[in-house]
Amino acid sequence: MVATLDANAVAAVGICNNIFNFWNMFSFGIISGGMILSSQFYGAKNETALRKIYGLTIAVDFIASLFFFLPCFIWTDSVMKILTTSNELINDGCNYLKIVCFIYPLQALTLTTLLILRSFGKVKITVFSSLVTMMTN
Repeated sequence: MVATLDANAVAAVGICNNIFNFWNMFSFGIISGGMILSSQFYGAKNETALRKIYGLTIAVDFIASLFFFLPCFIWTDSVMKILTTSNELINDGCNYLKIVCFIYPLQALTLTTLLILRSFGKVKITVFSSLVTMMTN
């Protein structure tokens, strides 16, 4: 999508994606713990505990996403200065990061839901959602 832009814009997007990749690994660690517990409770047919674990996992992941979203939105310049010293890359990266940082809380909600559903056998919903997402993109 950004290949038609100049080299600085592509480099700035790459730098900003480092933040997203770190957030993605952090989020997946939280969700993996919820998936393990939800699988155990699903196997034990404990629906009450399953609902609690889903709620807890989504709440923890959403709160964690705010620790990435807020600095990227409020202190965009400072975040970019940690990652690069080039003023051109900082300017381009700030423009991109101000937009893309809204994905972090949304991903916390959607990815948690999809992976928890997958952990107890609701695979059709997750496959359909992934297909729709790929076609939309």
